[in-house]
Amino acid sequence: VVSISSADSKADTHAQVTLQLEANDVTRAAWPHEFVLRYTVRLEPTSLRLSLDIENVDTSSWDFTSCLHTYLRVQNIDAVSLRGLKGVTFTDKVDGCKEKVETNDLLRVPSASCESSPKGDGVEGFVDRIYHKPQETLVMEDEAASLTWTVKQSTSWTDTTVFNPWKYGKLGARGPDFDDDGYKLMLCIEPTVAAAPLLLKPGEKFTGTQLIQVKKRSQGS
Repeated sequence: VVSISSADSKADTHAQVTLQLEANDVTRAAWPHEFVLRYTVRLEPTSLRLSLDIENVDTSSWDFTSCLHTYLRVQNIDAVSLRGLKGVTFTDKVDGCKEKVETNDLLRVPSASCESSPKGDGVEGFVDRIYHKPQETLVMEDEAASLTWTVKQSTSWTDTTVFNPWKYGKLGARGPDFDDDGYKLMLCIEPTVAAAPLLLKPGEKFTGTQLIQVKKRSQGS
């Protein structure tokens, strides 16, 4: 059972809530370890702060993987670019989990979906990539909305996942919770622990944060 650990708000400045999940009979049936998980969401006028705390309260060590599924709303994915990943090694989950190196200064989903096509024939696929040891800060430009998004994750996250299902990844029964044209309006930039599980000894705690800031672009920029 998820409970509210704390909540705080102040008009015109912020609203914050911390959700908490502790090991119980349901979680132990799926994963037999003792833990406390806290997820804090802080909303400010032009930013969103996310924090995930995972604490080992068991008598033995265990390891874990994790990902914050941050779906960012954009006006038109065709006019969106992501900067900061050039030269970073990534696992291309669409193309048989091959290890590749990002060669583009700006990642654009339409062209990236073609690059990841398993057939290698330029036919559009979708984008599902885990970038390993990325830089802390990435910048997304939403040209159609004239918005600049700055996405910063703490170094405790070992990876960053970039995801867009494109035209077919969540079509119909594949995505019952996703509009068929929803791919046009979103991009996931997710702080992740995926390449290798992290080990927590008894009493140790993992803290991973993400800061998402958005600002209006000035004309001509």
